[in-house]
Amino acid sequence: MKHLKIILVCTGLFLVGSQQTLTAQIATESELVKKTEQKKAEMKAQKEQMKAQINDKKEAHKDNLKEKQGELKEMHAKKEEMKSEMLEEKADMKAKMENATGEEKEALKAEMKEKMSAKRMDMAQKREELKAKREAFQGDKEAYKAERIEAVRSRMTSYDNKIDASDQLVTKGQDRLAAAKAQLEHQKAEGTITDEEVSKREITFKRIEEKLKKHESAIERTKTRIQNNKEKLVELEKVETAEE
Repeated sequence: MKHLKIILVCTGLFLVGSQQTLTAQIATESELVKKTEQKKAEMKAQKEQMKAQINDKKEAHKDNLKEKQGELKEMHAKKEEMKSEMLEEKADMKAKMENATGEEKEALKAEMKEKMSAKRMDMAQKREELKAKREAFQGDKEAYKAERIEAVRSRMTSYDNKIDASDQLVTKGQDRLAAAKAQLEHQKAEGTITDEEVSKREITFKRIEEKLKKHESAIERTKTRIQNNKEKLVELEKVETAEE
């Protein structure tokens, strides 16, 4: 009986010890599982954060690239305008040089050289201005785009005013020229004008016609600028609407 009690006590102690060991093991495993899950959650959060940062950088790079492409397109359009203007000025200079003296030719060449230099400097200045604007608004894309949209609208208003002024000059000039030609024909028919005066008048008419052609060319250039700016404005406003 005494031995049986000892056995029962030992068995009870063993069972209690085993239960405590099992409880401790379960608690340890639960803690390990908890830590593992927590670590996984932290790693997932870090991964999502890195992914978001990479996407933000990609979007920023994409926006920056788009802005630079827009600026390059704008500068290319201005370069083409300058090229067209210079060709007209060269043609004008060539016409002037036909009857110019040696001294006058040198003066015309110097004037043309100065004009070309001034236009190159103007282009370089515009590039720097665009760069400075982009850097000034760095980090605030909405403000930069709003400023560009406003600048484009302002240019379009300026171009519209130029077209109106040029149209009036051309229309009035053509009317006056037509009236002067009609008067000349009337005087010729009546015989109240000498051949020398007729020759002088015709030279004057030719000079006026050339000036009117220049104004018409200026109108076409301005219309091209307006169209380019309309396309640019639509593109900028599309981007702004998409972001909203």
